[in-house]
Amino acid sequence: LLFFSSRKKDDEVELRLPVVRVENPSRGTIQSSVTLSGHVEAKSMIPVVPLVSGTVLDFPVQVGQSVKEGDVVARLDSEPFDQQVMQAKASYLAYENAFKRVERLYKGGNATEQNYDQSKAARDAAKAQYDLALLQQGYATVRSKSSGTVITVMSAKGSTAAQGQPVAVVADLSALVVNLKVPEKYYTLIAQNKDSLSISVIHPDSGESFSAEPGPIDPYVSPQTKTFNVECRLSGNVSLLRPGMFVKTKIVYKTFSNVPVLNQSIRKTDGSVYVLKDGKAEHLEIIPLAEDEINFAVDESYADFQFIVDGQNSVFDGQEVKIQS
Repeated sequence: LLFFSSRKKDDEVELRLPVVRVENPSRGTIQSSVTLSGHVEAKSMIPVVPLVSGTVLDFPVQVGQSVKEGDVVARLDSEPFDQQVMQAKASYLAYENAFKRVERLYKGGNATEQNYDQSKAARDAAKAQYDLALLQQGYATVRSKSSGTVITVMSAKGSTAAQGQPVAVVADLSALVVNLKVPEKYYTLIAQNKDSLSISVIHPDSGESFSAEPGPIDPYVSPQTKTFNVECRLSGNVSLLRPGMFVKTKIVYKTFSNVPVLNQSIRKTDGSVYVLKDGKAEHLEIIPLAEDEINFAVDESYADFQFIVDGQNSVFDGQEVKIQS
């Protein structure tokens, strides 16, 4: 009778033990990465800037149009500059004729060296004014300084173009970049692994991934924002991406292959885990080698541990547990 009573109590105790499921880490590959948001930009965006002011008589380009270096973007009213050229030319020819007379007299000994130098200086000054007038006349035709696509226009036929103010912007849409503001805690990890970085840019609508190469990394961290800039240069066919698009960019800065891997779901809210040791649950604080949204990798020293993967939220450190069969 005592034997059966003791056996019954043992069975009751075993029934009250929390039931857990355990697993050993599996082997896998995991990447350390950071995902940030940014905007697509054209690496080369060149404003078309008139060097003189004037009324726009012709504006033969529009947004989306391809242009080559030297193509006409706008024609300004050249009449004021035409008048300047005629005046400057007349003045120059007059001074040139006067200089030639003084030069003949000087060579014949009938004019002083001072007369000669003064006449020559006046002729040279008039020639400089004439050259400047010709240059300004040429500036009335505003040309693109680069080849690319017109992405912005700030003027139109009949408007007034101001000296130094852009009338259009030309961008090279075959060379796109994403400039990321990366938190300072990643500086060493990214800077030291620049040559092995793997970068992918995600299209905002289709979710398609585009490869990118690392460009310049800022050699400093902004004290105001606590970030540094990383330029990501898109490669391959980027025809689906356009400047201004809001994209997510993933930078993989380290890859761990054939390492012990576990699912993130086994971790408690504080990141700790439970393992099975001598029939009891043991609480461990583990710093992952690397982690992503789904898995995390642990050191080789944990490769043979039995991790509690189910029931870990109902046990405490040192508690006996029952293994789910």
